[in-house]
Amino acid sequence: MTRISPALSLIVTADPTPGVIEKFLECYNQFTKEYQGKTELLIIDSLKTLSIERKNHLLSLDKSFSLNMLDPGLENRDQLKAILWAIKKTKGEAIITIDPDMYKNIMDIPRFINSLEQGSEIVYGRRVQRNGVPFWRKILSFFYNQFVRHTLKITIRDFNSPMVLITQKAIKDIPSNIMSPRVYLCMQYKEKTSEVSISTSEHNKKTSSYSFVSLILTGVNRVTEIIGHRKKT
Repeated sequence: MTRISPALSLIVTADPTPGVIEKFLECYNQFTKEYQGKTELLIIDSLKTLSIERKNHLLSLDKSFSLNMLDPGLENRDQLKAILWAIKKTKGEAIITIDPDMYKNIMDIPRFINSLEQGSEIVYGRRVQRNGVPFWRKILSFFYNQFVRHTLKITIRDFNSPMVLITQKAIKDIPSNIMSPRVYLCMQYKEKTSEVSISTSEHNKKTSSYSFVSLILTGVNRVTEIIGHRKKT
């Protein structure tokens, strides 16, 4: 008997870099042709990076999955808020968030599903190799992850990973005002979190939506929230 895989929802943010979203759709389409379960893809354009012409082009492409292009509105313009907003609209039993230039990592999805079937509610993609990423970003990510692990006594090593699988059960536990849902869920599901080792390659022409200063400010806000979590435990 053929085993039916859980219904899968992928959430990806829009990318203004020419060809990135198109390549992602191509790779996901290839994956879904072999995946034994229902699939959908939600593209979140919170920063208004895609023109109407490009959206129409993406919707017209031949594909074997359900595609939705969503605008979360002004109140969810921040990408994190937009993703949380989109998560609530998914239909899949398993939801994966992923960056658009991580199209090669689509082939890692079966390993995430395997961890899910072994009892995990949240599966983090631990980036053991990050090609094309500036050194200062690697350093920021390393120190942030170390701070979180030691402050909250959690074993997960890559909280900042953009590739995370979350079950519908776990999604229902996410507060609407939380700034660090990945950290919060790991605290709530300490015994049901796991990691999958992945290698990532950032697109060499990628256009970042955030500056160095905005990343630092975001990090400071999340650190403040984590300290608050620590005081409550």
